[in-house]
Amino acid sequence: MAVVMQATTEALGNQINQGNHGNNNDECGPMTLATFLKVHHLTFRGTSIPTDADNWIQAMERALQAQQVPEEQWVEFGTYQLQGEDQYWWQGTRRILQPDGAAVPWEVFRAEFYKKYFSNSARNAKELELMQLK
Repeated sequence: MAVVMQATTEALGNQINQGNHGNNNDECGPMTLATFLKVHHLTFRGTSIPTDADNWIQAMERALQAQQVPEEQWVEFGTYQLQGEDQYWWQGTRRILQPDGAAVPWEVFRAEFYKKYFSNSARNAKELELMQLK
């Protein structure tokens, strides 16, 4: 039992010392979608509740940061989590934003996502609601 515990401790120590290959993109190549999906399964399937959309964006950003996904892959990984009609919405929106097939920055995706699911009027209403809390 002690030998197994020591071997496990050494293996974990080696992972930490080597940068934990699952998270260190410099030593082991880029993060793959498969690796990301093993840890994070937060999908989005539209909503009529604007705060649900905001919560999804916030949770996705936390997951992408926590797993040290390079920013140039955020849109690819995030939009993979869109389900149903939302996938079709993004495919159409991406074609309009980048007809040449260039990568769309996360900030642009987030702005378009909020336009569709968390409008300015909904955001303003939530802000007023928060300001009235005592």
